[in-house]
Amino acid sequence: MTTTLRKMLILHEGLRQKAYDDATAKTLRPGKTLEGKLTIGVGRNLTDRGLTRSEIDFMLDHDIDRATRGAATYPWFSALNEPRQAVCVSMVFCCGPNGWRGFKKTHLALSKSRWDTAAIELLDSRFAEQVGDRALHLAEMLRTGRWIDIPS
Repeated sequence: MTTTLRKMLILHEGLRQKAYDDATAKTLRPGKTLEGKLTIGVGRNLTDRGLTRSEIDFMLDHDIDRATRGAATYPWFSALNEPRQAVCVSMVFCCGPNGWRGFKKTHLALSKSRWDTAAIELLDSRFAEQVGDRALHLAEMLRTGRWIDIPS
């Protein structure tokens, strides 16, 4: 029954990899409307149900793996210590691989172990203006090669 039920739910609900407003996505009888719930996957109502902590952790683990693979494409990445690698992964996580690619001066400084310059270049960006303390934390990690204090 599980396989058949899954197929039926996918048929009836659809399968969407990106969030959508269910009121604009479903075909209803004339004169009928839905309530406009943010939905994803196979009918997952994010507005009312959201995600469980284990679902969030599952997605985060996959997103970290993807960002790590993106950061590891730079030849100098493996020579960085763990906190500096974490900054690169965080940047790919936040900006995407294309966004991180734009930090050319930061990359050059990292490739030459010029930690102060890498931190300054990271802070001299639109990204830093947008994210505030996050950029300060990442720049400090680039500069010192040490983890910042993270509240538990």
